[in-house]
Amino acid sequence: MLDQIPDAVDVDEMPFPTKVGTVGKFSVLCCQSGKGQEETASAATLILERAKPSWVFLVGIAGGFPAQGVSRGDVVVAHVIHSFDYGKLVDGTFKRRPDIDMSCDRKLLAWAGVAAAGVGWRSFVSKARPDSRLPSDFKVHVDCYVASSK
Repeated sequence: MLDQIPDAVDVDEMPFPTKVGTVGKFSVLCCQSGKGQEETASAATLILERAKPSWVFLVGIAGGFPAQGVSRGDVVVAHVIHSFDYGKLVDGTFKRRPDIDMSCDRKLLAWAGVAAAGVGWRSFVSKARPDSRLPSDFKVHVDCYVASSK
């Protein structure tokens, strides 16, 4: 979110689909970076340099994890994101690099927990779920998650 979008941000010159709008009193810049951590990192770097946002929300879509109760279309808010793309082999076992794990802002997590407990936000969902279930079937998961491009 941006308090004011700088003139240096020309959405027509961005190398990915980008829109500018408002949420309440805040200016918001949204972009569709593409699939994978590399494309997301490139887009985030460009936006951080040009727009200098106060907040950054990285939002993605996964195919769901039925065994863990996460369905396609659910909202996931991670308190820690563990990356499994980088590490090394030690005695034939992959050891990931925990130094690149990312922790979420505690205030955002507190708000997400409150929002997850309520149902009012579901009325703002206007698109059908990928599995054709009703918007009221969306679940919010506030937990620890894994990210990987593999």
